[in-house]
Formats: sequence, C-alpha cells, structure tokens
Amino acid sequence: MVMFNPPNLVSFRIFNGYAPREKPKSLYLPLDFSVNTEIQVNLFDDNSRGKLAFVQGAFVDNYDNNAPLYIYVGVSQQRLVVPATKQGTFPIFAPDQSTFRFVTQAANPLLVGVHMLNVPVPLAVWG
Repeated sequence: MVMFNPPNLVSFRIFNGYAPREKPKSLYLPLDFSVNTEIQVNLFDDNSRGKLAFVQGAFVDNYDNNAPLYIYVGVSQQRLVVPATKQGTFPIFAPDQSTFRFVTQAANPLLVGVHMLNVPVPLAVWG
C-alpha cells in the first residue's frame, strides 16, 4: 500500500449550493483566441466591485471551435474539458478571488463565449 501524504494542503471555501445574496448573476467573458491559445482571467477586481462575488458554474459556448476548450481553476486545480463544437453548463469549485486559465488550439480566429455564474448548475453538454 502507498500512503499519500501531501506536504502543503490548501483549504478554501467553496459555495456550491449556496444562494447568493446578490441574486443570480452572470459575468460574460468574450474570450478572443485570435492571437493566443491561452487566456488567463482573474476575477479579483470583479469580486471586490460586487459584479460577481463568487463562481459556482459556467455556461460555455464552444460551438464554433473545432478543438476542445480546457478550463483550469486556480486554487482548486479543477480541470474542465469542453468538447469541440459543443455548448454546455459546468459546475465549478472555486473560492472568491478566483483565477481561471482557458486553453484551446484554435485553428482560425475564434471567439468563445463564457458566462461565469454565481449559481450552481448541473453538468450538461449539447450541440
């Protein structure tokens, strides 16, 4: 048997299932992959200005992209994979003040629309 003993555990609050005081909100991120295949987003300012207190889910429109879109959530190290030419809703485990990294291998100039949501959503993919 192998014992798993990680040296530096990080604890943080997540809010899945929590009804926000600010009411349900969406923060739209039009991600333009025309120049770069990787985009880093931090929501520090948006959190502090009250635009979106925390993220519990996302709606992603990857319909026009012939490659998958990978979403990496900062502190939780959650990795989401949005299939090529699909749309969907994705639950996210993230504390407030979150950072996100979006990566794709877009073949053409491409705009991927992502709505960061402060309400929980079920995993669903279509298209």
